[in-house]
Amino acid sequence: MEKSLAEKIRKKFGILLLSFVFLFISFISTGLSGSLQVHFIDVGQGDSIFIITPNNKTILIDAGIHSGENDKRNPFNYIRSLKKGGKVRNLSIDYAFITHPDDDHYGGFNYLCKDPGGGQDFSIENIYYSVFESTAYGRFWPCLESLIRKSTHTSQVSARGPPINPDHEIELKVLHPFKKVIKRNPDKNDDSVVISLQHKNTRFLFTGDVSKKVERELLDQDIRSNVLKLGHHGSRTASDEEFLQKVRPPSEDFYIVISSNDNDGKGKRFGHPHRETLETLKKLGGVKLYRTDLHGTIIFNTDGNNVSVETQKKNVSEDKLWKPGKKSQ
Repeated sequence: MEKSLAEKIRKKFGILLLSFVFLFISFISTGLSGSLQVHFIDVGQGDSIFIITPNNKTILIDAGIHSGENDKRNPFNYIRSLKKGGKVRNLSIDYAFITHPDDDHYGGFNYLCKDPGGGQDFSIENIYYSVFESTAYGRFWPCLESLIRKSTHTSQVSARGPPINPDHEIELKVLHPFKKVIKRNPDKNDDSVVISLQHKNTRFLFTGDVSKKVERELLDQDIRSNVLKLGHHGSRTASDEEFLQKVRPPSEDFYIVISSNDNDGKGKRFGHPHRETLETLKKLGGVKLYRTDLHGTIIFNTDGNNVSVETQKKNVSEDKLWKPGKKSQ
């Protein structure tokens, strides 16, 4: 009789404990699923943006130029550090974009093709690009072919498709190129993939290196965004004032990120961001400006309504923030 009662108590306690564990896991999962993270990685003079969706899908837009195994500006080393910290589950990148054939956007992918060693523990499930032509990529072409062979799906993208749906909680749209690139643009920057990424009421706009010409051609589209990755590293060739006014949200904070570094050890200094661009942003007013050359890696986190920003380097003065980059003499 006593044994039977003790067994009943143990069973009830076990059920209660399992219920508590289930509720705790559900609470944690719900907390994670509500968040979109966008990491603007400090890759020096180049672009690399790593995105973790609310349901833990991963998206990589460009990979900078640094591909050294121990290079701190190699974006894959940064992603590996996220895995070690438990912030991503594995080293499989679900969706990767090469915005255009410029080595400060694709060069870092070479790390995945170094054998032995290198990034052989990484994989890319889906890989997308605007231009598919061997002469456009030079020595990177064999690596790109290798990545394509190993991926599950690959495609040349444009605003006409194919549709890309990484996560039902976000909307990803390719806004440019307007149609599939058959013949390369004389200005290769204007072949850049432009991506709009929206989670509930918060939208990011990633513009590659497109010039003012393409920016003006985008004006008839819905490009209103809370966060803008400024075109061409803050060069004077991009950031048309009318374009910026169209992107700017009417009553919310307007965040702008410049991905550049005039001292990344890769040779010529371009002086990014240029003085003219910074003056345009100042004239616009109310801009919350972040720069990888000053802030290091910049992380945006949003539940779809509220946006928070974390930077690797703190306490950047206003004087430094609005000062142009150094240029080679």
